[in-house]
Amino acid sequence: GGLLLGLMESLFAGYVSGAWKDVFVFVILIAVLLWRPTGLLGEKTAEKV
Repeated sequence: GGLLLGLMESLFAGYVSGAWKDVFVFVILIAVLLWRPTGLLGEKTAEKV
């Protein structure tokens, strides 16, 4: 995940302003946490009643 994020950050800095690359990283981080709060490889657990 870190390697992919680093590649996306450097591509973003190359095509868009380098000053916005930190904002881009935090937006990606927040989007992943909203989309998959248990993580990218998180496992589903059965809910105990």
